[in-house]
This record gives sequence, C-alpha cells and structure tokens, in this order.
Amino acid sequence: MRHLAKVDVPLFLRGKRANKSDRYERRLERALKKSKRNGHLAAMRAFGTHSAILGLLSTHLPAAVPDKKGRIKFVVPEKFSVLENPVEVLRAIMVLACQLQWPRVREVHIDMSKMRSYDLAANGLLDVLVEEATTKAKRTGHRIRWNGKYPVTPELRRRVQAMGVIKRLKIFHEYPEPAVASRLETFEHRCKNYVRAVRLNDTDEKNRTTQKFVDHVNACLGRIRKELIPEARSVLAKYIGEVIDNAEEHAGMYDWTIQGYLDTNTDDWVCEICIFNFGKTIARTLDDLPPGHYARKYVQPYLDEHEKRGFFSSGWCRERLLTIIALQRGVSSKNLGEGVTTRGYGSFELITFFMKIQRECAAVGNFGGAVMNLISGNTRIVFDGKYALQDGNIAFNSKNDLHSLPDAQCVTELQGISFPGTMLLIKYPLSLKNTAETSGVKA
Repeated sequence: MRHLAKVDVPLFLRGKRANKSDRYERRLERALKKSKRNGHLAAMRAFGTHSAILGLLSTHLPAAVPDKKGRIKFVVPEKFSVLENPVEVLRAIMVLACQLQWPRVREVHIDMSKMRSYDLAANGLLDVLVEEATTKAKRTGHRIRWNGKYPVTPELRRRVQAMGVIKRLKIFHEYPEPAVASRLETFEHRCKNYVRAVRLNDTDEKNRTTQKFVDHVNACLGRIRKELIPEARSVLAKYIGEVIDNAEEHAGMYDWTIQGYLDTNTDDWVCEICIFNFGKTIARTLDDLPPGHYARKYVQPYLDEHEKRGFFSSGWCRERLLTIIALQRGVSSKNLGEGVTTRGYGSFELITFFMKIQRECAAVGNFGGAVMNLISGNTRIVFDGKYALQDGNIAFNSKNDLHSLPDAQCVTELQGISFPGTMLLIKYPLSLKNTAETSGVKA
C-alpha cells in the first residue's frame, strides 16, 4: 500500500498539521492543569493550618467551642442584618468564628428558621466563614458536614439559595429555578489573602472586578429602563477602585469582598451593595502614622482639641474621631502633601455619589429611603441624609465642625464589638419614577 504522502500530498500535509495541532493543544491542556494544580497547592500552603480570618474575627472574644462530638449549631439571629442589628449580628458571627477554629469540627448546622431580615453584610460575612472553615478542613485532611434550616419567607429563602451558604457550598440542586433566577441581579467577588499571596503581581484583579461591578449596577438600573452614561461608568469604577486600593494598601492584608444584590421577584425593589475587608481599621491606619507625616499633621490638631476640651470619655474616643477625619476630602495615609497625590478622594467621592442617589430617592418619596453605613473597629457611622458634605467635609453635626462632637445618632460605638477591618454597606430603593440625571443616569 502506497504512503499517503505519495498519493495525496495536500491531504497528507493537512493531516500532519492537524495532528501537530492536536498534540500542541494536549500539551497546553496538561500544562494548564499542572499550573492550576501547582497554584492550588501553593495557595493551600499559604493558607496554613489555621485561618487568618477566623483568627481575626475571634481575637477579642472568650473561647467558644463545639460540643464533645465536634458539632456546631449556629442559630441565626431574627434580625440577621448588620444595618439593623450590627452588635448582635457581628457578635454571633465572631462566636461562630471561634467555634470554627476548633481543630476537629465535624458538623455545622445553620438554623435560619427564625430569621426575619437579612442583608448583604451578614450574608457576606457568613460566606467568608463557610469558605474559611471548608478550606481549613481540606488543608488539615478533615471533612465538615454542613446542614441547616431555611428561612420561612420565600424572599429570604431565595437570597440564601442565590447568594448565601447554598451557593457557597455549591449545592447545585438547591439553586433557584431559572425563572426565579432570571429576576435576580447578583454580584460577588472575594480576593482571598492566601490566593493573593501566590499572585502578588495580579494587579488586574481589581480592574476586572470594578468593571464587572459597574456592569452589575447598570444591570440593576436596566430593570427600570435606565443606564449609567459612559462618564458615570468611568467615575463609579474609579471610586470603587480606590475603595479597593484602600483595602489593600491600608489594611495590611489582601482580603476583600464586594457583593451586590437585587430581587425583582418582590413588589419593592431594593439594591444592596456591600464592600468589606479584613486587617487594620481606618483609625489604626491613621494613628500609626509618624509625627512628621502630612496626614498626621492634618489629624493632630483635632486630636489635641478634643483632648484639651475633655471630650474623650466613655462615650467618645480617639478611634471614632479618627474614623470621621479619614472621611474628609484629601485625607489619606498615602497622601504626602497638598497637590502631591490625588489619594483620599475615593471615599469622599463615593459618599457624594451615594448622597445624590439619596436625594433622588427622597424626591420620589421612595419607601424607607436610602442609607449607608460604614463600620470599622468599634465605630459605626450612619449616612441617612441628615448631614451633607459641605466644602469637602462632613462632621455629622449642625456646625459641620470637626472640633465639635458629632451627632450620637449618626456616629455610634459598637458596644463590646470590634470589627477587624472596614465595612461599607449601601441600600437604596429603585423606582420607575426615578429621574437620575444627578448621578449620571439616563433613561
């Protein structure tokens, strides 16, 4: 039998090229699998035998352990919402983190049957605990059995299935039905400290995440037949990007989460956004600056004034004052002088952007209005429209003066709780009546 090369040269060459291409694709696939496997192993080594996040969340609480058989029962508070019930929710999360640190956890039961309210912050924190405990178990060669009870209301059940522990544990058969899922707008991304440890040069992660998040916001607006104009898309991406930059550069730990949620299966549509990171608090970042630092020179006179006037007491402290000061325009530990950098404007501009949304919601009489909370350490700051930014400052008092005490309803202490990082929560209603020109939205 004659060789194909002598019978049909073009066919022989095509076959030879195809075989060569197939071999190349197989080699590439094997290399990719090996790279992913090596990357996974490197991340597991970076994780270690203990979770850094579980450790941070349980630092200031007395030890809490599972029962003798390694079982944990986590009964979710009725108001499982950081916006509505921050102290109880954060304490419950921290107690669970203590229990999950135990070396041989065998079973975790999450009972949500009494839950009546739920927000993204509580959801995101619980997600992180589930991920950290699962990774820790795999790293140490153990297995955790997860089970639980759903919330009673269909709305909360949908959220747990679409964004909560069901999604985190990849229980596919419990995901929302396609018809239900099509009426949800969800977004979630977490930069894990142990994964980033082996990808220190992955600077594109922030850019990819911010652009996808802007797409999510646009999709939410699309539900009311509106969209962000190009300039607004760019601006929002910039603001979110700087918030993430702050999380990475100030906190000293590359672990941040951003989530978004909208459920249009209900009559009232409410958008939720949550961004949080672990590591140094806002106040700790400013307080650690050396005396000659530009930002320290800005901060110190306010600290001295409050000390001189005897403001610092059981009801008011340096941490809360520093947290407020950090929100002022141009204040950043990365800002080295007037006009030297543009750092310190992200938080200011994001607050401005949010307050425009707030005004639009109030203009059409939307239920509940819009609200934003910032939590860092034991400080909680409530943005509810009562006080506005004026000339680049917001002091949360009628004089808008940082030398005076703020409104105790807007700047509060989380009694007995200190969140190890910073959390930004935004919640605002959507309405077909909204005319959103001020925030760069067009119909």
